[in-house]
Amino acid sequence: MSRRSILSLSTAAAFLASSYLYYQHTRLSNLYPTFSVPSVLNPRNRSDRPFTTDQWARSDVANLWYFRVPRKTLEAKLSSQTQSRKDGEAGELWARAFWGSWPLRLENGIIGLVTKLGMGIVSPPREGSRGEKFDEDGRWNGYQKGTRLVNGGFTVEAVDISSSKPRHISRWGSVTPSPSAPFFIVGGYHTLTILPTSALPSTSLPPSTEVSTDDVLLVFISHAVHRTPISLQTNAQGEEELLSELDQLPNLDWKDRLLGKFHEEYSRILIDLAVRRMGL
Repeated sequence: MSRRSILSLSTAAAFLASSYLYYQHTRLSNLYPTFSVPSVLNPRNRSDRPFTTDQWARSDVANLWYFRVPRKTLEAKLSSQTQSRKDGEAGELWARAFWGSWPLRLENGIIGLVTKLGMGIVSPPREGSRGEKFDEDGRWNGYQKGTRLVNGGFTVEAVDISSSKPRHISRWGSVTPSPSAPFFIVGGYHTLTILPTSALPSTSLPPSTEVSTDDVLLVFISHAVHRTPISLQTNAQGEEELLSELDQLPNLDWKDRLLGKFHEEYSRILIDLAVRRMGL
């Protein structure tokens, strides 16, 4: 094959790959735009105590994505679940679909391999931690406070069992600011919850969204802790208003911005895969 033919094939392959990536970016951005997070969903405003620390950490920026689904469709999915999925409890179903996606299973394998090679990249388990819980018959029995996910990359800090607003909050990385940290984000919290459309204020929903009791929102929220605490504005209730975009953080270089964009894209991919795993 001539050099010109090789160059033509390489150019065509690069064009097709770029077109596909752009298509997927556009599709996911339209399906799962980024929204601000209401203060009621900020872990710092909770009254309980997280598993790994004495109190909930202060985050600086938070993003929210959701998938809207008819309530009857979700109820039909729940009714078809087996006992091994805890009778199909909605919050557990959403959490399992998310944490069981192939990218996170791949992360699980990579972290496990790196740990075996003696290059641990996750903190050692705290006393009382546990792996994903299975009963004596080997059936999965739900997430609990202290469950370590993705080979220790995440730890479940709190689980709210509610028929209307179930919530699972997990921690990753550090939640203590460190100016010397190599990345602008040192860690934070991920929240998976299911909410009625009325639970989010209009500022967290697109203008065309109608509040309907016939629909629910499958929600994923990322709260991030910046390496250096920043000043945040407060609302009328005296609660901190978190930044809604990573780009709003100060003193970001091109690597930080690139990492922030990757996080947004990766979050949308995980949500999309979770929705597909639920058959929605």
